[in-house]
Amino acid sequence: MLTHPYTDRSKASRRLVTMAAHTPAITLLTNDETAALIGISPETLPVWRVKGKGPAFRKIGRLVRYSEAEVLAWLDSNSHTSTSQYPTRLNPSRLVAA
Repeated sequence: MLTHPYTDRSKASRRLVTMAAHTPAITLLTNDETAALIGISPETLPVWRVKGKGPAFRKIGRLVRYSEAEVLAWLDSNSHTSTSQYPTRLNPSRLVAA
């Protein structure tokens, strides 16, 4: 008879043990924690999510969470030394046909 090393554990706990062994620790932040880290109002993040702006987020069921590492990377990628470095929005009403 073959024995399996996980005979006394459930399938779910085996998965967790395997994931824990191969996955680095990720710190997940709430909407309020992320807003505080960025220095914005907590009401801004849901607006940004709808518009596709802001740091990447994760949906865990009904919960929204942000990876601390990804938020910090997003902040670093949005650093500028001049206002001419970031893209401006075009106002279609100001465009003149040539």
